[in-house]
Amino acid sequence: MYYNVPSFDYQNRIISFLSFGWAALFFLAAKTMHVDLVKLILIIGLFAIVALVLNTMITDFKRLDPAINKSDFTWILAALIFYWLGLVVHSRKLLFEKK
Repeated sequence: MYYNVPSFDYQNRIISFLSFGWAALFFLAAKTMHVDLVKLILIIGLFAIVALVLNTMITDFKRLDPAINKSDFTWILAALIFYWLGLVVHSRKLLFEKK
């Protein structure tokens, strides 16, 4: 729902491959709980959220579609930030334990 604009087939394939890669990374990290994989997911997630926030700030949604309400995207971003913070809190024991 982040952007509800038409896309081309090649864009959909790229998104599906990237999504599969993310799913594999999440699965591997959940299965092994290796601290470096968990850190990688959290760092990449933070960069993705920052990029989405910046993208939302600079995008003129009314030009895409006058019916789009920017606050809808703000709620989505808030939910993503809450989810990311939940991952950080859930992972803190693994991230900060001494080896």
